[in-house]
Amino acid sequence: MSTSETFCELIARRRVILNNRNAPIRLEIDNPYTNVDGSTKKINDVDITPYMLNERRKAEILQYNQTSTVHGKLTRAQQYKQTMTNVGRTSNKVVDNLDGTTTTFGISTCLSDLYLPTSSGAAGIPGPSFNIQYRPEVPLYGYAMNTQQLGLANTSSMDAWDYNTGTNIQAINNEWTTLVRIFHNIDNIDSEQVNKDFTFTMDVPIGLYVSGDILGDFVPDTASNHIFISDIAVQTINHAGTAVVIETPSVSHSFNDISMNYIIQNALNYTAIQYMGKLQLTITLPIQTLSYYEIQLKFDITTQDNNAYETDSYVSAVYMNLTDNNVGLSTNLQSVGLVSSSSTYDTPSHIDFTIAGTAQD
Repeated sequence: MSTSETFCELIARRRVILNNRNAPIRLEIDNPYTNVDGSTKKINDVDITPYMLNERRKAEILQYNQTSTVHGKLTRAQQYKQTMTNVGRTSNKVVDNLDGTTTTFGISTCLSDLYLPTSSGAAGIPGPSFNIQYRPEVPLYGYAMNTQQLGLANTSSMDAWDYNTGTNIQAINNEWTTLVRIFHNIDNIDSEQVNKDFTFTMDVPIGLYVSGDILGDFVPDTASNHIFISDIAVQTINHAGTAVVIETPSVSHSFNDISMNYIIQNALNYTAIQYMGKLQLTITLPIQTLSYYEIQLKFDITTQDNNAYETDSYVSAVYMNLTDNNVGLSTNLQSVGLVSSSSTYDTPSHIDFTIAGTAQD
């Protein structure tokens, strides 16, 4: 961090970090609607709906939301919480008899009352009344939990760094494209872990992409067109978009000898994606308070294609962090495949993006 930065610049850098960090999720599930095998998730033979997810999350928020400091009037979260926390408790009810004596009755609620529908009006929620029912069998999805309860440290919050990346990131030929953002983990309160150099190693699944619209009538041609990666460049930029020179990154791959060959089938728009394998990227970055870096790649793609195309319709690109559902995707092509040194390329098994950071002494 430069000592010459103004307070406004520091705030701007912190804002960029906040916009890119991922809030921890209490229940980490990729998809609340489908299982890993693709089948639909059901509860009592009923498909899970967005309404059920929203209802569960709303009940969770109203139960555990922080109490208000306003005196004399309960918030709607407090009212709902008060109703729920009274479940299973016993209270006394005193009744006056006709002869002037009194009788005390013990009144208790059932534990199962927790799962009964509760009117939104009883919780002080404005608008038309509707029922909120606590359904623990519904997955708690998208419920962010930033606080560390009972003084137990969140393991992920102990890392000095964090990162943000996406999937199926399209890098157009000869254009700088951000692969990953690496930044200081501002939830980290252990100063012993910051102000160090970290060496980051990333495995990036890579795919070649081509698409286009033929101009005019299509003339059949069995000649194979092809594209290949002739060069890969890497740069690091800061929060302001300025390139910074820290250390030359190491890029390991075997893509220069691999081309994607394709034969067009008709005049309709065609598309092809072929998974090539992994690109391994290693870079060392100093992680200090409010450090922020974007790792960008630029691919030089060589094309051999003599077809006439509609203006700006032909696109050659690389997909970074290619997902397994897009491996081998193609439309309106007679044939498409990867070739290495004039022979069929043995495509490796698909991998997901991974990143690991190691502190340097």
